[in-house]
Amino acid sequence: MMADVMIASSNAITLDGKLVNLDATGNRHRGYVLWAKKVILVVGMNKVAPDLESAMARVKHYSAPVNTIRLGLANPCKEKGLCFDCKDSFTYLQYVEHY
Repeated sequence: MMADVMIASSNAITLDGKLVNLDATGNRHRGYVLWAKKVILVVGMNKVAPDLESAMARVKHYSAPVNTIRLGLANPCKEKGLCFDCKDSFTYLQYVEHY
């Protein structure tokens, strides 16, 4: 929480620089905004989307299911392969857009 520098990535980024993240705990978002004095984002070209709608679709159709499996969460993303905006307290995922 007291880091001078945060190194992170993003689930998607639009061509005009909007970051779109889907986080189970929100720790990445808090780090971007509140904790770190400097933030370095390492984002591969595979995460670049032409617009916000495409970025959100990438997150729902790819990032959410893959990260749900990686984190071992038991929610519809894992079962169906698509984000369902869960409201369960243990699996709640929320879109956080950074402008």
